[in-house]
Amino acid sequence: MVNAPPTVLVFSAGFGDGHNSAARGIISAIDEVSEGRVRALKVDLFPESVPRLETFLKWGYGFVTTHLPRVWGLMYRMAEKDSGKGNLGWKWYGDLHRHMSRKLATHQPVATLSTFPMYPYLIAEDQWGVPKPRFNGTVITDSISINSVWTNAPTDRYFVTDEFSGQLLVQQRGKSPSSVEATGFAVAPAFGKLTPRPLTAHESSGFRVFYLATASLVEVSQTLLGLLRDTPPSVHLTIGMGRHEARLGEKVRSLSAKFPHRSTTVLGWTSDMPQLMTDHDVILSKGGGATVHECFAAGTPVMVNYFIPGQEEGNVELVKRLGCGWYIHETSLAGKRLAELFTNGQWQQCKAAMLRHRNPDGARRIAQRTLEMAQLTF
Repeated sequence: MVNAPPTVLVFSAGFGDGHNSAARGIISAIDEVSEGRVRALKVDLFPESVPRLETFLKWGYGFVTTHLPRVWGLMYRMAEKDSGKGNLGWKWYGDLHRHMSRKLATHQPVATLSTFPMYPYLIAEDQWGVPKPRFNGTVITDSISINSVWTNAPTDRYFVTDEFSGQLLVQQRGKSPSSVEATGFAVAPAFGKLTPRPLTAHESSGFRVFYLATASLVEVSQTLLGLLRDTPPSVHLTIGMGRHEARLGEKVRSLSAKFPHRSTTVLGWTSDMPQLMTDHDVILSKGGGATVHECFAAGTPVMVNYFIPGQEEGNVELVKRLGCGWYIHETSLAGKRLAELFTNGQWQQCKAAMLRHRNPDGARRIAQRTLEMAQLTF
């Protein structure tokens, strides 16, 4: 009889991109570090246990963060003050607890990692006699502006994206320094196998700007028009729409066609994001945790054109503190601002800073520590 390999469960949720992105990065890294001798599985309890609620919450999250960002900021701050130990009522959902117990009983993991803040509360509850894993870790996907909902549940270790976030947990949340580890964001391990675009590459090939178009049609149109109109003619512009191509593609292509002299590439869904992000000189994007830290992993300065109040504020603050990018208040001015940065030397300073602070190894560090704490050595 062949023994089953040790299992690590990585709990995630589909509210935003960062949680799933981190979970995927960790799973890939565990497979690499263990050379396939540990099985890592991504688990999202919400569609299994509360499917109707999950559908409503995902729709509500997307609607409010897109159309009513100030309302989301208020809700975020209310959650920070939640007197119910930061669990926001999830403890009352018996189906979540039952499904958690079943997962733990079925897989008997040696370790669990949570990239969504509700799961540590469920893991901490009595699981009907199910043996506890050897190690339970919390992977915080936000930077600096970390809501207390992440830190009020017991956990063996907090993995944070940067030293500033680690200091916040120790100095303001009272966490033991030994329980906090700054690993970097768990980006895809593929970033660590790529070489950043050199500081002087633009001298021979021109600047390359990668615009991640994910906002409303009006905002994307204004931003793209400014980029096409105001950046120097030698700048190559790549527009990536991802899953937003269906609603943005026609407008993006028609606008690009009005500037036939410009060098542009328009992309829909692609699986080659690490290479694309590494091959450009600036990435223009929303300030989401996954994207900002992928810029750090790629060694590419980032210009943030908007962010979700509360949870994404810290990502912008991190970029500013480290001198690795910029935030612009009016997205229509992105082209003019980039033109200035390319000529006044500020881009060169940010690029040099980004190369110093580049970190593509967060997922690998989390994987190594998890296996170590679970008493698995390879």
